[in-house]
Amino acid sequence: VLREAYKIALPEDWKKAVTSEWKESSYGYLIPPNISNISQINKARSAIGLPSVQLRNKLIAIETKTGMRLYLPDWVNGTIKIEEK
Repeated sequence: VLREAYKIALPEDWKKAVTSEWKESSYGYLIPPNISNISQINKARSAIGLPSVQLRNKLIAIETKTGMRLYLPDWVNGTIKIEEK
């Protein structure tokens, strides 16, 4: 299910980034989320079955700490930074 959600998110994120002249991101992949839009991004992610940015970052930390492979979509290597903007 996660991989299918990712297949939806990536092209939509590209579309939003391009149409906003690289100022906005729907799912937080291409343009890092910031504290003012993180709740909107997390709602969009939840609506298609993706974990919140914070949960994804925690899962990445678990992978790093334990060496387990959780098979998370790897468009972004490591965590998704939340900017303070």
